[in-house]
Parts: sequence; structure tokens; C-alpha cells
Amino acid sequence: MILTAGVFGDVHGDKKVYQAGMALCAAVSLSARSIGMLWAGQALSGVEAAALLPVTLALISRAVPDPTRSRPRMSPWTASSSSTAEVSSSRAPTRN
Repeated sequence: MILTAGVFGDVHGDKKVYQAGMALCAAVSLSARSIGMLWAGQALSGVEAAALLPVTLALISRAVPDPTRSRPRMSPWTASSSSTAEVSSSRAPTRN
């Protein structure tokens, strides 16, 4: 999904794909009225996360094209996405 979203961002524009992903996130968060809708929303959140991941890196790379200047901007992105993955996996409910 990440590769597909990256290509989609290249074709349609990273900013538009980013905005669509954020809008989808907001819509999913606000629309859950039942447990089934919540589960469907979680599935859509996975799709939106796959869309946002490569697009955010592309936006940073295009905003600062010089590799020596973009490296310090990539480090916080890497740290935040790594820590988010760790926290979300450790907070996931388990079945007994």
C-alpha cells in the first residue's frame, strides 16, 4: 500500500494526497457510531496511514532539496514515526 500511495502522490501531487489522507482521518474519527463502524474506521485509518507515510517524506524532500540541509529535518520525522509505531503496538489490546 505504501508503494501504491507513493506513486499516487507522484501522479496526483503530494499535497493533494496528504490533504485527502488528513480529511479521511478526520471523517473516520468523527463517524464511528457503532463497533462495526469503528472497526471499519480502523481499516480506513490503515489505508490513510499508508498514504501519508511516503507523501510526508516527499514533501520534506521537496521543501529542502539539499541533502545536507534535509537530513536534520528527516531525523525528527523518523524518530516520531518509529516511536508512534512502538507506542501503538504496545497499546494494542490483546485477546486472552
